[in-house]
Amino acid sequence: MCSATPSRPAHRRLRARWANALQRDLVARERGLTSTDREGGRVYGEDKARSIARRLWSVGDEAVEFLPGGLVNANFKVTVGDGACYVVRVFSEGSELLPIDHGGEAHRTSIAASLGIGPEVVADLTDEGAIVLEYIEGAPIPRAEMVKPEMLRRVAATLVKLHNGPAIGSPEDTPSGAVKWLWDLAQPDAEEAAALEWARSIAERGEAVLSERMDLCRSCHNDLVPGNFLDDGDIRIIDWEAAAMGDPRSDLANLAVHYDFTVEHVRDLVGFYYGRSDEHTVAIVRLAEFALALCEVLFGMAQRRLSSLEADFGAWIESNMRCLRSINEDPIEHWFEVLSKG
Repeated sequence: MCSATPSRPAHRRLRARWANALQRDLVARERGLTSTDREGGRVYGEDKARSIARRLWSVGDEAVEFLPGGLVNANFKVTVGDGACYVVRVFSEGSELLPIDHGGEAHRTSIAASLGIGPEVVADLTDEGAIVLEYIEGAPIPRAEMVKPEMLRRVAATLVKLHNGPAIGSPEDTPSGAVKWLWDLAQPDAEEAAALEWARSIAERGEAVLSERMDLCRSCHNDLVPGNFLDDGDIRIIDWEAAAMGDPRSDLANLAVHYDFTVEHVRDLVGFYYGRSDEHTVAIVRLAEFALALCEVLFGMAQRRLSSLEADFGAWIESNMRCLRSINEDPIEHWFEVLSKG
């Protein structure tokens, strides 16, 4: 039996990983934004990526192509002479907000690769602030495709494989548990705090329920945003820096929030994952979804206060507020009632 309470070191890692996942989700939602800093016309990490490419494959600078979309990492596609492609992922030096720890990313990615889910690790250059990965030629999976029953079946089967696979890290917190430290990070003003008090109260009730029912025993990805899924004939998942031990239902909730699932989509996902859909499991996923949406609202507030990105954080916060309101109007009290009966 696994403990449902992460250790203090694991909890500190949780903070970095959750916030990192939410940062990258922001990029996926804010079309046209890139995460990288440009200095003197160069993309952050470009010189390092070119140097690594020259050393590993003896290629020129023209072989290195920037891949937009990361917020705390800069990703570069390298095409070598035989046509093979790789990704050089250059870690940021961190930020004042988040001391991101990439130390175990190569190991976590290797575990995912051994399951046929993640990319192969070509070179672990963590000491140099980078990692080199297999480039996966796959099609992204937009929401319109993800909610189709056949796609949900395939994705559920992939997540089952992951969740039943080797241990991938340390225990994480429950989604509701993460609200507590994100509230401190966001530092909402009096008006914002008052507007969010109803959601915070529900999340606290949810934490009391979820902490008794979630067991942090299975390998979870924890960052199931649209940009991290690829379909190359198999369902592949990239970006494993947030992976850790958790409850599979939290990963299902993560997917549901980031793809804006309705309750019927959640029922379908649960049904494909477990072989049958029961309201008890759906209730746990819905309460976890609510907490995750609140986490994103709070992180958006923190980004609006601290980030140098020119982004409409207000619109992003409001989109997640709509998610909170939608789940609340489900109504959320129904899910508390379901769980109170067993």
